[in-house]
Order: sequence, then structure tokens, then C-alpha cells
Amino acid sequence: MEIAARAGLAVVLGGPATTRRGERGAAAALERYRAGFRPSRWWERPHVVLAADVAVAPTAGAARALALPQARAVAHSRTRGEFPPLAPVTEAELARLPARERDLVEEHLATAVTGTPAEVGRRLARLLEDTGADELMVTGGAADPEAQERSDRLLAELAGAPA
Repeated sequence: MEIAARAGLAVVLGGPATTRRGERGAAAALERYRAGFRPSRWWERPHVVLAADVAVAPTAGAARALALPQARAVAHSRTRGEFPPLAPVTEAELARLPARERDLVEEHLATAVTGTPAEVGRRLARLLEDTGADELMVTGGAADPEAQERSDRLLAELAGAPA
């Protein structure tokens, strides 16, 4: 982030930095970024983008299931060097994965923002407040396009966007 600050560029914060464990490190890094920022032709002031994988569903379990294919694909890519197509994953299939891969799935899910609309709204508000981010970039990777569309619609409603 120090290089971005000196160059007058925006930064994107996401992944492990968005979890409760990473907040102290992220807060310190953002403080250094903001303190060392030099205006440029691109940005007159520091600009922080918060990136988060988000899955919204009527229940926390359904939101976890929605986020699981992306988490599984990320874990697969980190252990096998290729990013597979997103496919449905059951908890039983997850339990049969090698321990390292299963741990990577859980690590990815821990950094994702998943849950009911109320839960996701609270978590995103807290993350935006904690980071002072100027912008939120949402990603999602569901194997079920209709479920992803429902998640996106619920998220848009949280943001006050027309459905």
C-alpha cells in the first residue's frame, strides 16, 4: 500500500484483511496508506476500495451453500494450480476433501460475507465503517445462476437500489 500511496493510486482491500483477525493489520496498513498519500492526476485524495465475496440468502445455511462452490474452486486452484468450473458442493463432499484443501475452503468462507440480508447488511456496514472505504466491490461465485441472481437482488435491496 505504501507504493500506491506514493504513486497517488487507489488501493483495493479484501480477503483476509476483511476478517476480524485481519482488521488490526488492515487498519495499520490503511493508516500508513492515508498518511503517505501523495495526490496524483488519478486521485486527489486516498481512495480505498473494499472487495468482498458476498452471498445473501433467506438463511445463513443457504448463503453458505451459495458461497461454497467459489470457496471450493479457490482451494482447488491453490492446491492443484488450476481453477475449475464452479460446481455444486455438498457438505459431505467437503468433508471428503484432503485436510489442506478443506482448511483453505473454510479460510475462504471466513473472509466471505454470507448470511441473511440483515446479517450481511450489518457485516458490510461494519467493514465499511472499520476501513473507511470509499467504495465497495462485490463479487460472488455461485454454481447456480438463479441463486446468484437472488443473492444479487437481495444485496441490491440492502443498498437501496431498485429491484
